[in-house]
Amino acid sequence: MKHSILLIVVLLAALGTARTAVAEPAWGVNCLSCHGEYLTDTLFVIDEDTTADPDESATGAPDRGTLKVFQGYRANTKSLRAELVGLDLDDTYAVELKRVRYPGVENGEILTYAPDCSWADWGAPGNYFSEPHIGYSWGADPTVFDFEITLPSDAPYDYYDLVLAVAGKFTDGGLFYAEERFYFQVLLMPGDYEGDGDVDWDDYDLFETLECFTGPSGGPYNEGCEAGDFDDDDDIDCLDWNQFILAWTAGGDPPELADCLLDAPLMALPPHDTRKNRYISFRPNSGTNIVALQLELTEGPGTLGVVGFIGEPYDPSCQNDDGTPNGGTCDEVDYLARVVNSPVFRVWPEGLIHVGDCEIVPVATYMMRASFDAILFGDPLELGTILYPPPHYYGDTVGVGTGDLPPLPGYTAPNQIVNVNDVTAYLLTSEGDATPSVHATWVDLHGLDDGAAPNFILNVPDLQRILFGLEGQEYTDAPDQLVPADCP
Repeated sequence: MKHSILLIVVLLAALGTARTAVAEPAWGVNCLSCHGEYLTDTLFVIDEDTTADPDESATGAPDRGTLKVFQGYRANTKSLRAELVGLDLDDTYAVELKRVRYPGVENGEILTYAPDCSWADWGAPGNYFSEPHIGYSWGADPTVFDFEITLPSDAPYDYYDLVLAVAGKFTDGGLFYAEERFYFQVLLMPGDYEGDGDVDWDDYDLFETLECFTGPSGGPYNEGCEAGDFDDDDDIDCLDWNQFILAWTAGGDPPELADCLLDAPLMALPPHDTRKNRYISFRPNSGTNIVALQLELTEGPGTLGVVGFIGEPYDPSCQNDDGTPNGGTCDEVDYLARVVNSPVFRVWPEGLIHVGDCEIVPVATYMMRASFDAILFGDPLELGTILYPPPHYYGDTVGVGTGDLPPLPGYTAPNQIVNVNDVTAYLLTSEGDATPSVHATWVDLHGLDDGAAPNFILNVPDLQRILFGLEGQEYTDAPDQLVPADCP
């Protein structure tokens, strides 16, 4: 042992009177035979990554049940952390890390590592470690301890059954001991195909060489591609690729994968590309990809930022908002969607979707982006509602009348003026088959109830809102109108 005889004498003198053994030995002897009273509420393993109950059947290691787990990657350093609580002023103590030399519980591997040089190494090699060399004093010294363990690039994958413990002396001379057992798991770093502790161009080259990309449900993937299956679903698709990009550690921009480049949604074709009061219309343009569509307010009233995601569309000619039948006959022409709080991942086969909800307000600009995982997003589509019509704030539903505007005869687009044309367009459109008329989304400004979102149905509240605009009223001054950030 590298420590002096004098240090051994000092430590033995500090141990005091022996107590009955009840704790498991760390190294062939029982700690409590030297360290006295066992405390159950003094030392706690903290900031662990997860919990686990490994399968010890192949090694015959003791089944500890579910324990806290610190996870470390090859060629990386991991902090094993414990906290002390509940001691009294001037109690002395030292913290220990034990059992590092024992085999892993699943595969029987011996852990290879570089220890924390600030901890004393008792024995050779690495029987146990302590911090400090002799003792700290409660009230003046640290209460949270970190053992920085560094793994080489070939550290064996396994769960290792370790113990963080504390031993010390009360001010009355009595000795105490406490411990918590945990697992240290050495695992494959996601995205690190070559196992060198980073995610860089060498890993991308292996990804390409091994032909790891399978697409959704396209597994099993080829041997050597395990690091690319971030979500453990036995394939490597664009969800995994996005995680690979997030794990990227090399400098510069990460690579692009053509299969996972998302096209931006597209503007609706005329006349649905027209700026409206309470609707934005678009074409999903996502093909067979399963994606979510995020909506961000970039200009408009209230706080700017992401207002939500596009909900699942429904056909208002035959369905209610919740998808239940409303007694009508589906015409499969118009699809209405609401803004929801959580991403809706789906294939979007609808050719045209109209979004109308509390979050869609006049004189506003939005950005819509597609995403495989609601973390990384594709290029945006900019969409806007009616432009600011001085001195009016909303109600500008149409421009001037025309008898031959294809494909719907009726009116030109809103022209920043609220006048009798806007009222007339509503009245004619609400009659159903009258001409000139416009699409319902141009003149649907409100639902049936106070504060309700537009509902693809033309009724008296829609006319009231046009009249409010004709009077020069601000949108948010109208009864029950909210700015997008305040919407439920």
